[in-house]
Amino acid sequence: MWQAARALNQIVAEALSTAGLPVIAFPPSAATLAQNGKVSRWDIQPMRAALSAGLLPLVNGDVVFDTLLGGTILSTEDLFSYLAHQLWPQRILLAGLEKGVWVDYPVCSQFISAITPQSYLLLAASLAGSAAVDVTGGMAQKVKSMLALVETLPGTEALIFSGSRPGQVRQALLGEVPGTLICQA
Repeated sequence: MWQAARALNQIVAEALSTAGLPVIAFPPSAATLAQNGKVSRWDIQPMRAALSAGLLPLVNGDVVFDTLLGGTILSTEDLFSYLAHQLWPQRILLAGLEKGVWVDYPVCSQFISAITPQSYLLLAASLAGSAAVDVTGGMAQKVKSMLALVETLPGTEALIFSGSRPGQVRQALLGEVPGTLICQA
């Protein structure tokens, strides 16, 4: 499992580097411990140093050692939830395959451009997991965890968008909204 996560992260790192972005990968398996499926320790000082040096840290979901379970899978959202409370980002970018969030996945005829705490109450029942095997809960869990983050960290927003559509990563990095924005209002 960790090999697949690392291979995908390498593809993303190479694409960002090719685009001229000063990216540096931070594999969670190398510096993170969990306890019962939650991050318990993560030395993020190297990440802080990278940010101070103008580098773009790249984090991915990964398999990490767990003091109770032996090992556990931490999703990107699990890791972002931990990091966000340490680093207070303005924006969290979640690149995946889908354009963003759909009301009617997998039909994909009703796109959701923005989700707020108020609109989530109306949408929650229609959000699905994933068409493929996804041990991290799929889109429904992704939306729920990012919504929890933007509610607890004022000024933070999250963007779920397609990393496979040409130009969308660039747009997201430049502050545009090529997917579904999760925000306070």
